[in-house]
Amino acid sequence: MKDTILEKSKELFLRNGFKTVGMDDIAQALHISKKTIYQYFPSKEDLVKATLDYVYNLAFSKIAEISGKCETAIHEHFKIKESIDGILGKDFETSPCFFQLKKYYPELCYEFEKKTLQGCEKPYRKQYK
Repeated sequence: MKDTILEKSKELFLRNGFKTVGMDDIAQALHISKKTIYQYFPSKEDLVKATLDYVYNLAFSKIAEISGKCETAIHEHFKIKESIDGILGKDFETSPCFFQLKKYYPELCYEFEKKTLQGCEKPYRKQYK
């Protein structure tokens, strides 16, 4: 159930924004009670954090799948970009969802960006050592 909640939260947050989507919206979309969501996530902020971690893990598992398996670095770059766009949407950084994340959850946004930058360095360190 936890993964189902995270997947639906990801979908709704990325489409409508982190502030716009409430626990009611997620519960209604899943046809469950809010109480069920709160059993797994004590607050909306906990759900937002867990959703960001879920997105991070999805993205970096895709990067690991692709990394080092393409004929050229350019091909690899575009395959990774295509995969990330499939997870986040093409215009994530200019979308209302990203602005709402920065405005209403600045600490979580900062941690997500920091973690993402650190994660991006790892595959390249391994390849070019």
